[in-house]
Amino acid sequence: MPPPVVHTPLSLDPMEEYELGQWWTNGRQMLRLDDIGFYALYGEMNRYHKPIQRGKWSRQSYAVLWLEPYEELKTEWIRVQVSRIEGRIALTIPKMQPMFSTERPPPVMEDNLLGQWTSDKGTLFISGNLRYTFTPASMDIDHPGIVAGHRGAWRLDGDRLLLTPDPPNMGPFEFRLEEEAEALRLRGAQMTFDRNATLAH
Repeated sequence: MPPPVVHTPLSLDPMEEYELGQWWTNGRQMLRLDDIGFYALYGEMNRYHKPIQRGKWSRQSYAVLWLEPYEELKTEWIRVQVSRIEGRIALTIPKMQPMFSTERPPPVMEDNLLGQWTSDKGTLFISGNLRYTFTPASMDIDHPGIVAGHRGAWRLDGDRLLLTPDPPNMGPFEFRLEEEAEALRLRGAQMTFDRNATLAH
């Protein structure tokens, strides 16, 4: 169980009803609160990078949230203060500046990768949960290890897209993200994928 709540005067009316959005930020860090009670705390403004903390969250009262990080050795509850700053609901995590609700995270380069990409050798679908699916156009190719359908994880390193297939016998694939006019291209050693899109800035 979490430690006892220490009540402090807050600029928040206990009778006031308010909604907790999914995304919160202070311009340096971000917090994602899922409806099913899980959270992710990011040490930067890119949600595609690994969170610095994951766990469960719960609402203790109108002015307090609890974060329960996943911890192998111990359970450490973090008290998050809910207040109103300059008329806006704010969440304050210890040692961090107050966070305010935002409709969506700021756009980053990874956003341009999401969706379907096409090639004469198949289609590549990249999802926002850092997973991808490759579906070959045909299996009748000289390099079945390359064109066989597979799924796996993806990440962007600069302008390099790295695909790591789930099958352990398949090595990683690397593609270069290129922009020509308003078209995006993923250029690899064995295949190139195209998609008409405009880069988010």
